[in-house]
Amino acid sequence: MDLKMLYNPFYGSEKLNPEEGETKEIGLNTRIDDKTTFSAHYFRTDSDNLIGFNNVTWKYYNAGAETIKGWDVQLTKAFDNHFSATATYTHTYIPAASATVNPNRNGYIPKGQYDLTFNYDDTKFNGSLNIKGIVDRPGSKSNEAQVLDTYKSIWTANLALNYKPVKGMNVFFKLNNLFDRMYTDMTYDMRNPGGVGWYSQPGRNFVAGVEYTF
Repeated sequence: MDLKMLYNPFYGSEKLNPEEGETKEIGLNTRIDDKTTFSAHYFRTDSDNLIGFNNVTWKYYNAGAETIKGWDVQLTKAFDNHFSATATYTHTYIPAASATVNPNRNGYIPKGQYDLTFNYDDTKFNGSLNIKGIVDRPGSKSNEAQVLDTYKSIWTANLALNYKPVKGMNVFFKLNNLFDRMYTDMTYDMRNPGGVGWYSQPGRNFVAGVEYTF
């Protein structure tokens, strides 16, 4: 909770109570062999006094209690002294607050997330390629049928390269959104890409530069 939620003259509410909750987690971490590790975790978060935003009154309010359940698995493999890969999957489930909405906060939190990262690390050069998949995020139940499947599940990739020719110097190159996917991390209406309520992430873009530490 921040001050604008309490005191903003247009949508603040001085009657807001802070969110409360606790998280419980149990997990397993094991080394399969000298080059392979595996981990798995189950977690549960019980929260109360959740803060929501009422689109009718345009005010923040305490929306009640919520339970989040989920699990994740991770596998890391080193192929040699330079090259390794890590694969992770996280599953999240939040029961629907009523029959008129989807689970996972009316479909705006994905039920599944995949992360696959390839790393190369040498004395002067290192690089990484990360592929991320956000799956099963249909949006609100009332609008779900109008949301394209390509926006319910999104796959993106980012590439980062670093080269250190001499001590103290780093030449870097980052290529973001390699597949030039149109997607959003923040939206309250997934039917209208680029329109009202849709906050698009940048398309394919890159950053290059040189850093020097004295």
